[in-house]
Amino acid sequence: MFARGKAMSRIPAVDWVLASAILVLGVALAAQVSRTAFRYAFWIARGMGAVRQMGHRAGAVADRSAGARVHQRAAPLFDIALTASGWCQTMGFFAFSRPQPLPKGFTMTEKSASVLWSGAGKKGVGQISTETGALLDYPYGFASRFGDDRRGTNPEEILAAAHAACLTMAFSFACEKAGFATTTVDTRARVRLSEQGEGFVIDRIALSLTAVVPGLDEARFQEIAAAAKRDCPLSKALASVPEITLQATLDGAVA
Repeated sequence: MFARGKAMSRIPAVDWVLASAILVLGVALAAQVSRTAFRYAFWIARGMGAVRQMGHRAGAVADRSAGARVHQRAAPLFDIALTASGWCQTMGFFAFSRPQPLPKGFTMTEKSASVLWSGAGKKGVGQISTETGALLDYPYGFASRFGDDRRGTNPEEILAAAHAACLTMAFSFACEKAGFATTTVDTRARVRLSEQGEGFVIDRIALSLTAVVPGLDEARFQEIAAAAKRDCPLSKALASVPEITLQATLDGAVA
């Protein structure tokens, strides 16, 4: 009876180690393709640190020679389990410590432009280039900004184009989200540069938007347009401008 008890005391120890090793290895393999699996592996691996100690205790239940045999049979499984445990703990740590992924569909972007200025003050001339190459060494200067020189551009004109483009895209996307497809959206922006003390300030941006949106009623149109004007990134960036207005017109003839 006692011998039978000793045999049973050895079997659960080996079986437990084998099952644990298989379980952790399975989770570790799954973790290669799933961060979610890393999370499960992490918690499972936390309990594997005592595997070797439990093997020693299992051997101690029986006589010294039987315990040695149990430990000898289980040693490879202990090593596999502990190796997998350490790997899972390490990978699980990285899975938890790495920043969470951005929401699906969200993309951070950073665009750039550069200006090369040559000359002094009013006599100087600048060349504007954008990252995409849409503007490449495009000229601007005092005359194109404060005079009637139309051979060059100016910061306010570029700002007006950017704000109009941003509002148009925001409006079209908002309409689509609400279940309406825009046919055309025509947006204009007028940026006013005024003197203030010894310098200048942009004190007003007047936006006008005319759209053809089949199926969209006037009230809903105005609501979407106002929200687009408020929430578009350029409007937020220009929040310090004292006055930003929007005149939104729904072309009802074909809506």
